[in-house]
Amino acid sequence: MEIQSVEDRPDASFRRLTGVRKRTFHEMVPVLHTAEVCRKERGGKPNHLAVATRLLMTLEYWREYRTYLHIG
Repeated sequence: MEIQSVEDRPDASFRRLTGVRKRTFHEMVPVLHTAEVCRKERGGKPNHLAVATRLLMTLEYWREYRTYLHIG
């Protein structure tokens, strides 16, 4: 699921889907982006998905233990 498709949802619906509030989600993205930049300094393959999309997938997985087939 792309971040754009859930961005328009109300906060209650977003929280029910992911387990966190939108505000918390938007605070988590820069922290993960900074950590990824530090990790990528050592090299590695580039990611095809944005940090926000990967975070959304992770939160949905932890929330409902859905398979990646359903999340994607």
